[in-house]
Amino acid sequence: MRGFYQQPKWSQVGLASLLALSFFAVWLGLLVSLPLWLWLTLFPLCVFHFMLAMTPWLRWGGVFIYHSAMLRAFTPRGGVCDLHTGTVFDYVANFGWNGWGPVACRKIMASIVEGLAVIGEEIQTGRMPADTQVQLTSYFVRPETLQRYGFRTGPPDRIYWFNSVLSLFNIVLMYCYARGRVGFPALHQARKAVISGPDLVRALPALRALSRRLERDCRPEASTTTSALSPRNWPAPGTARAGTLPRDQVYVTKGFARR
Repeated sequence: MRGFYQQPKWSQVGLASLLALSFFAVWLGLLVSLPLWLWLTLFPLCVFHFMLAMTPWLRWGGVFIYHSAMLRAFTPRGGVCDLHTGTVFDYVANFGWNGWGPVACRKIMASIVEGLAVIGEEIQTGRMPADTQVQLTSYFVRPETLQRYGFRTGPPDRIYWFNSVLSLFNIVLMYCYARGRVGFPALHQARKAVISGPDLVRALPALRALSRRLERDCRPEASTTTSALSPRNWPAPGTARAGTLPRDQVYVTKGFARR
């Protein structure tokens, strides 16, 4: 499915229809044939299959609004733009079944920062309301890193824990995909981060500088000795770049990186 959105429209619709049919056939069949308690036990697998099969339809229907290839938001409500990284379908569509590990990690990070810059530009140009509140919940980034870019951090909402349980298989799989090896995400480190529209616009120069650095990191000729991927190497607002440090080993799941 790599390069899905570059295929002709008829090919996209055909493949998306097959995926959707597979989802309904499998899970409606299991619902009929299995005891309800067992079906509910398998529900995290159902969520995984749903995201794999239904992402194109949710995107085309406007439920998911993409600000870059790997940064999406639900349809804004009440002036809140709730951000998430791409679904498991987006991982496969952008990087392929065998594209996991450091290469995917670099590209995911570059796409996320690009998406944040796009949101800032849309607010700056009036395509999004100036009072838009941008938020995300992350378990792999230091609060200090988020605060450098104007985010306010705090404990996650209860809905985060509910969604994490329902999407646990999905979360673990994407974590392992981006990390390049088997592991389990540190969900207990989750922090909710919120930034106002004006603050995001003020952070635009730093985000653009970081986006350029990450794009260079994604090139085949990029150096493997230092990297902009580490949050410590991200340029702070009002500076051209942060100090250089040895490259950190990082992974990416829902929006930022952590060592």
